[in-house]
Amino acid sequence: MPRFVVGSDVCIRATGCVGKVVLENGHACKVCGRWFLVDELEVMSPGTADNRYTSLSFADARPGKTVVCRSWLLEQSRGHPKDHYELLQELGRGAFGVVHLVRPLNGAANLVCKVVDKRHACGDGMTDDAIKSFQDEIQLLRDLDHPNVNRLVEHYEDYKNLYMILGYASGGDLVELICWADFDVSESFLANVFRQVLEATAYCHGKHIIHKDLKPDNIMFLTKDYEHPHVVVIDFGAAELYNKRTNRFAGTPGYIAPEVWQAVVSSGQFGPKCDIYSIGAMLFYCLSEAELPWFQADTSGDLQKHAKRSLFL
Repeated sequence: MPRFVVGSDVCIRATGCVGKVVLENGHACKVCGRWFLVDELEVMSPGTADNRYTSLSFADARPGKTVVCRSWLLEQSRGHPKDHYELLQELGRGAFGVVHLVRPLNGAANLVCKVVDKRHACGDGMTDDAIKSFQDEIQLLRDLDHPNVNRLVEHYEDYKNLYMILGYASGGDLVELICWADFDVSESFLANVFRQVLEATAYCHGKHIIHKDLKPDNIMFLTKDYEHPHVVVIDFGAAELYNKRTNRFAGTPGYIAPEVWQAVVSSGQFGPKCDIYSIGAMLFYCLSEAELPWFQADTSGDLQKHAKRSLFL
């Protein structure tokens, strides 16, 4: 049965996402009177939630009462990440920013802080593209709530940077597992992994979101418990909402569907099936010990030429 949220007799929005929220059955916020429907009984910390975060959705729990969806909790947070998180180490660095491992000051599980340097983006003349891509990713992740999709916890902005706080997957990515695993990666193991990837993809497609950059690097293991693997799809920077078809090119050579390349060379369009091709390419990569399907190309130009010849369309 669904449960209802009450935190010190007031709801998350009334407290400004401060403190614990205890989920109990049959209680409403004493400040705003709203009922909050969630999937199960659990204690969580708003603003520092992790992948144990319960699924929230709109529902008419009681006549005349409003039930909150998860995106309500993910408005831009006040203050600065340093007020709430301890910086632990750098995990990676890209063209416009850096990714850090951080620890919430309230003692909750470690998270990831993804930072985009707005001044650096300005200096490279990519302000609109880089910052808009980051903001688009935030907007998409605000509405996604699935156990196999890495979750946005909160986001910040100041005059210098944009900050995204995300769940931390400590088990590494699929590339690391295939190349350096100290155990046999069996077909049954991969079947379990790819079932979860397909469930996440189907969920996103159900919300009219194409990922467009599915590859082994973007499939992360939540923990190092590989006997019971739990994977999450990450990096929605190339993702977009679509109606029926789109023509916005994105992806990683080798995992890009031929219809996406065709959209480049002939001004065509493509749909969510491009993600299914990418998943198939990933599965081939895993089963063939890090080989890509159909052909090996040295450059993206070679891939475009291959798509233009339509050898496997």
